[in-house]
Amino acid sequence: VDRRQRQMCIRDRTYTLGVNDHFNNDQYSWSLTHVGTPNAALRALTGAIAWEPTDLWQSSLSYSVIAAKNNTAYTSLDGTQGLILRVKLSY
Repeated sequence: VDRRQRQMCIRDRTYTLGVNDHFNNDQYSWSLTHVGTPNAALRALTGAIAWEPTDLWQSSLSYSVIAAKNNTAYTSLDGTQGLILRVKLSY
């Protein structure tokens, strides 16, 4: 990343838009979040579903994808994808 790209990254503003909901007595939930820059140099989308059948057991599955324009400080993130499974058991 050259100096110009680093300066662009520092000056970039980001925004976040998200929605979520719970159902079935809050056992299940979902969320969808979009993060980006006003000039569309970076766009990221994350979706998640969660299941909490008891206070002792929490689990979630989330997927994220990132898109970035060429010739920006975010170029190296373009095409990044991630799938995450989380399980938490307490006793």
